[in-house]
Amino acid sequence: MFATGYPFYGQDVGVLVFSTVTPRAPGDAGNAASFSYPVRYEVVQGGFADLVEGGPVIKANLL
Repeated sequence: MFATGYPFYGQDVGVLVFSTVTPRAPGDAGNAASFSYPVRYEVVQGGFADLVEGGPVIKANLL
């Protein structure tokens, strides 16, 4: 049975990655080769330091 009403199909996992540019070696969740099944990625603005320190981009999304 197929679900309906979604803009994409066939991915078992969705991963949010920060917009910062970082090397993503196999084993890192940001590297699709780390998974043996299709993964859907969504890029979010900001970086990990913004999340920890409460940067303006993260704070704006919490309100």
